[in-house]
Amino acid sequence: SLRIVPNAANLRRHSRAPFLALAAVEVVLIVEAFRLPGLVARVLIAGTAVLLALVVVRQLIALKENQVLVKARALEQERFARLARNSSDAAVLVAADGVIRFDVPVLARLLGQREETLVGRALRDFFVDEDRPPLASYLQRLSPGEVSVPVTLRTMATDGEGRHLEVVAANHLEDEALGGFVLNLRDVTQRVLLEERLRESQKL
Repeated sequence: SLRIVPNAANLRRHSRAPFLALAAVEVVLIVEAFRLPGLVARVLIAGTAVLLALVVVRQLIALKENQVLVKARALEQERFARLARNSSDAAVLVAADGVIRFDVPVLARLLGQREETLVGRALRDFFVDEDRPPLASYLQRLSPGEVSVPVTLRTMATDGEGRHLEVVAANHLEDEALGGFVLNLRDVTQRVLLEERLRESQKL
């Protein structure tokens, strides 16, 4: 699952530069103030102090807002991860070469695999030999941005139990954020078996 953890280093990076720049300016102004008459020097130092205080307050507000945004993003990602774990469907991102680039925990369960993630493995390897060529041509026929009609493919779990998965694919190869095919998979084994029984009964 995806998780985004607040990065303290990034937060500090946003706050250091303004402080350092302003501190350098203030040092220069204070040095110059000693060369000026007393009243002018005091006004200059007071103005610099006010400016520094304003910048500090602004940076603290920005830091707080940044922390709130990071926390909200992390919560959103955690919510997505939990929904994915409890979903009966699986989403998977497959590169042009057929290798899985992103998946959700339910994918391994649908394919009957023991691994927690299947990233880095070829999706075709989880389907029976007869259905591998249809899967490849199924994806190759999709134009950029096109969403396919559902197709049912057979997979073989590690325990030897065959399953039927309904697959819907979308071509996002030209999308910079995705750069691959997005497939949604659903276990329709019970539906397929029921349809087969109905067909058999109609033959009697």
